[in-house]
Amino acid sequence: MIKDRDIVAAAKEATRGRDAFDRALPPKLRRKDIWWQAARSGIELPAAHLPERNERSYPPPHKLWSKKYPEVAERYQQARTALGERAEDLEMPPENLMQPALLRQWVWEHEQAPAEPELAEQLAVLGARPWQVEQSAPVIHRALTEQD
Repeated sequence: MIKDRDIVAAAKEATRGRDAFDRALPPKLRRKDIWWQAARSGIELPAAHLPERNERSYPPPHKLWSKKYPEVAERYQQARTALGERAEDLEMPPENLMQPALLRQWVWEHEQAPAEPELAEQLAVLGARPWQVEQSAPVIHRALTEQD
């Protein structure tokens, strides 16, 4: 039995040659032509025969924002907190007021809140329903433009 991580490690080394490939394999599997042939067939496969690569996650996972993108994380937290309060006033779950993925995308794409009508239009373009836009745009605008 060969572990997935060993296969991946060997595959990454295959482009560097047979010796590098063999070193990445568990000792029992080294110098076995069948493994090397399989790796070479993958390397030599024409690009047209390879599966399409998925684009990187967009926006990046929000759990990384606080360390890698602190300004974005702060904007997201401000907007999310304000929307949470508004949702509570409306007696509804915050994710119904504004889908979390939609809010994350908007925050990621906008360094500053534009005028409220423009913000409303941007939310609508991203897929927010008219009632969500009506309830959320003023809240997000206030949260990101008013200083404490």
